[in-house]
Amino acid sequence: MSLLKVAVASRDEENVDTHFGEARNYLVYEINTENGVVERKDNINIVIDNQDESLEDTTTRKCCDHKSTKARSGCPGHNDEKINAIAKQLSDCNYVFVKKIGPKPQKILLRYDINCLETDFSIDEAINRLAHYFNK
Repeated sequence: MSLLKVAVASRDEENVDTHFGEARNYLVYEINTENGVVERKDNINIVIDNQDESLEDTTTRKCCDHKSTKARSGCPGHNDEKINAIAKQLSDCNYVFVKKIGPKPQKILLRYDINCLETDFSIDEAINRLAHYFNK
């Protein structure tokens, strides 16, 4: 039996609604690629040593100032050390669904053999599409 583990960045646990740099929690699903069966398995709560204020309340604060080219220095999506810490915590997963992710964190996650997929689908739709792709 071949299984894929998929982490999903979601605040509401219904939609892929969180940017990589803002995600503090990932829902983990397992897809059986032989029969397409999907099962929710776990939650991964991201822990980063020496967290700063930019990580404390991501429901009201944005990761970056998207109106300028400057990212906040504390943003985990723009700090190699923090991206690596997140990647290590997701390293059991084959795929990560996020609303948005930049090229730098994508490259770092790929070093851990984690493929990133951007979407704004519901979790069910995103997971079922991936399951269908592997269960053709």
